[in-house]
Amino acid sequence: MPLASELIVPTFFPTITAAIAAASDFDTVRVLPGTYNEGTIFVNKSIQLLGAQAGVDARNRIDVPESIITGTGDNPGDALIIVQADNVVIDGFTVEGNSAGPGITLPTSAGAPLSGHWIFNNIIRNNVFGLYLNSSGTNYTQVRNNFFDNNNQVGVANANGIYSDQGISNALIDNNLFKNHVGTSINFAFAGIPANHVVVSRNQITDAAIRLLETEDIKIYDNIISSQVGSGIFFAGGTNRTEIEGNQILNNLTRGIAVTLQLGETTNPNTNIRAKHNSIVGNATGLEVETGAYDVTGANRFLDATENWWGSSTGPTYVLNPLGTGDAVFDPDDVAIVIPFLRDDPLQEPPGTCVIQPLVREASASTRTFVAATKAAAATAARTNAGTLAQAIGNLPGVWPEIRDYEAPNNASLFGEPAIVWEDFSAAPGELRYFSQAFQDVSNFPTSHVVFATVFTDNAHRLFIEEYDAGGALVQSITPPGGLNDGLMIAAAGTTTDTTPPLNWQKLRQYSKVFTPTQSGNFIVITVEALNYNSLGPNNPAGVSFVADFYKNNL
Repeated sequence: MPLASELIVPTFFPTITAAIAAASDFDTVRVLPGTYNEGTIFVNKSIQLLGAQAGVDARNRIDVPESIITGTGDNPGDALIIVQADNVVIDGFTVEGNSAGPGITLPTSAGAPLSGHWIFNNIIRNNVFGLYLNSSGTNYTQVRNNFFDNNNQVGVANANGIYSDQGISNALIDNNLFKNHVGTSINFAFAGIPANHVVVSRNQITDAAIRLLETEDIKIYDNIISSQVGSGIFFAGGTNRTEIEGNQILNNLTRGIAVTLQLGETTNPNTNIRAKHNSIVGNATGLEVETGAYDVTGANRFLDATENWWGSSTGPTYVLNPLGTGDAVFDPDDVAIVIPFLRDDPLQEPPGTCVIQPLVREASASTRTFVAATKAAAATAARTNAGTLAQAIGNLPGVWPEIRDYEAPNNASLFGEPAIVWEDFSAAPGELRYFSQAFQDVSNFPTSHVVFATVFTDNAHRLFIEEYDAGGALVQSITPPGGLNDGLMIAAAGTTTDTTPPLNWQKLRQYSKVFTPTQSGNFIVITVEALNYNSLGPNNPAGVSFVADFYKNNL
């Protein structure tokens, strides 16, 4: 079997479509930052399609170079990306502005029994709807770490973040952010094939409901579902075996959980719903089961809504709980079991407990690392995203240590390997350069942060991690003010300051620090001052690679 190839757009292929045409199964098409307006892009091979922000969580990306796929689908209803093969990865893009249809379409089970798609780290916004999610279930499909925003343009199935009506099976929808949809965030509709065996977990939904119609074996757990104009979780009929556990269902203007017969479903009620260990607080109604909407005949079980927190130690406001003052329960058919209830919130961390939340990874890359002759110039370029980008030079001598992730990282939101970069490919001795990256920190303030950094250079370096305000003024130095030093910053020092192995260029340096940024919106800038010592031979290349993972402490 031939080795997989990497095809780079636009360096070697002018368009994404051209690169896909030249690719073979298992190849990688890597798309550099820029705007790509190609109508509908058809992915008809089992490839990785990687944007500039592949591996970088889309939920907290701000002002970074993006690979933007935009325009209008070829025909009414067409997406900007249509997948036509099994086992396709789409990672690290912004997909926006399609007035014809969705941002991305995954194939229908009936029309094209395909599966095994991974949709990671994409910003999907301002389309008719976000993702048309269908799969046969033969291979596992995942939708993770995406940001779905304002997909409300006029058209069929509009105003949904994720929409599925042709069957979705064996799938995970995890760690996504949904905002500004006027329809639903996740809509399991029905056009003949039910959604089944789908897990919806750890998403943050602040716009519209999760809606279920004719589904089987759906698990909804550990989500934050808040501030909906309608209901948080909406059952429209025909559902069977749904588990709702560990969710925060908060401040929805009608119902936290609504069990109904709607959307044309009049004769097939919902069955076997289990909702436990949720925090159901601040909703106009916590749980409502409409008349005739839930069936407990035969082997069907009562709706199990026990052991939930309803916002009060007295339990829900409920006819069978006359002293309850929490969110209300309406159950005219007496098909739900609500007691016993929890007297404390199971999802609220005890006071003083430190919860470390991944924030962002900054890793050296030719698309993100700016290089300059002075530290101030490099930091300004990184902060303003304007200047000279470093070049990815690879492991030129073949003996440099490389910073690598494990193949199965525990924390997918802080994932992405640093490139080895330098200003250019020359081997000029005595070069002193500054390499900077920055991100704008918009965390809730004040809150302490943690940084873990690893750095390699050939030859000597200093590491600076600093906070700048929006105007470019230095606010604080997180590292010591003079930086963290590795080796002599003297051009004539020779090839290394160490005389025996491990030599200076064979070492990786690590650093960690707890710090508190001063203001939301300030920039955190990582700068490596790197020196290429005087050459003692004809080939003395230099290189830099670094990775800095940032976390915030939620107390």
